[in-house]
Amino acid sequence: MTRYDAALARLHARPKSTAVPTLTRITSLLQALGNPQQMCRCIHITGTNGKGSTAAYTAAALRCAGFRTGLFTSPYLVDFRERFQQDGKPISKSDFLRLQAKVHRAENALSLFPINEFEFVTAVAFCWFAETKCDYVVLEAGMGGLYDPTNVISSAACTCITQVSLDHTALLGKTVSEIARNKAGIIKPGVPLVTPCTQAANVLTVFQQTCSEKAAPLIVTQTPDACCCGMTRSTMRYDNLDVTVPLVGRHQLDNAANAIEICHVLGLADAQIVRGIAQTIWPGRLQILQETPMILADSGHNPGGIAALCSALDTIYARKRIHAVMTMMADKDYAPCIAAIAARASRFYACTLPLPRALSPDAVAAAAQSCSDVLRFDSLRAALNAAQQAAAKDDLILVCGSVFLAGEAIKILTKC
Repeated sequence: MTRYDAALARLHARPKSTAVPTLTRITSLLQALGNPQQMCRCIHITGTNGKGSTAAYTAAALRCAGFRTGLFTSPYLVDFRERFQQDGKPISKSDFLRLQAKVHRAENALSLFPINEFEFVTAVAFCWFAETKCDYVVLEAGMGGLYDPTNVISSAACTCITQVSLDHTALLGKTVSEIARNKAGIIKPGVPLVTPCTQAANVLTVFQQTCSEKAAPLIVTQTPDACCCGMTRSTMRYDNLDVTVPLVGRHQLDNAANAIEICHVLGLADAQIVRGIAQTIWPGRLQILQETPMILADSGHNPGGIAALCSALDTIYARKRIHAVMTMMADKDYAPCIAAIAARASRFYACTLPLPRALSPDAVAAAAQSCSDVLRFDSLRAALNAAQQAAAKDDLILVCGSVFLAGEAIKILTKC
């Protein structure tokens, strides 16, 4: 095992969360590290669905405008270092090792236990972005908003809350309104908030109230015009801009609209915004991994994400015979998600992943009874092999239900 692999193993052995939500630990840890977050000018983004894509579009536009741009996202698809990027390139293994050791020393000196995994990586990210003197940092929250470790920042250049729906209900709230109130915790006094026009009315009411209390301008996106969604890209007209969106699906136009409004707040030129969005690369979002038969990997893993995927299947891929390869995590609202995909599949391949949270093939198959042809496999590789053998050249093989599953498909089919 290399030093890097050993460091990752120690990191992943940390608690994933803590029983009582608080910013006390991350605040103390960053103080011991010299408050690197105060040296970062952040665009802070949260939401249930679309926050990663919105962050990617925004970061790409900032790079096109000539700014040294940091990007912090989660989770990762293939390589853990994807989570920390500067100008589109991940942190080096040597920098990660050096900075995780620095954070660990600060943790030990303060006897801060238990620092959970996300708090630790957030501290590493802020140290790296401050050290490399980023002009802007596009900062994606891990979960929620109010007590998310990224919310240790006291101000921001702009905030954004993407589409809000039910997810992580045990931690964030049982209703969409409760979840919206938690995510509204990132709204900062006097700092503009961008949110999509597709938000539910009760969610928008929460944001209006919070923005009013904090004298924060609220910017609701417009509905895009002249939308054309294809299998490899989409186009739209937004605020008199002709925009090419390289990520597939109607929902990606809304994510791009979020980024356009963020960039307007930051004062970017229209040409820089349009060019940046067109150049965005963000894997695992209806990503084509093979042309014939077409294999798509999508990381949608909650009801909102699966609904967006189903919309694409019903429109862009409506003429395709679908072979669905799927598993989900047991702590998600998996039954309606699996049923929705199975109802659109000619054949359904229930599989699993070597993760404690992953559903068994039998559990996936039990939820997939809306498809008349359901097969069970003990691994993604076996399910993919079977789907590839059965699919005709004009069929579609869809791998979906989990970020981890999409990442594994990318590894297998692109030999990462």
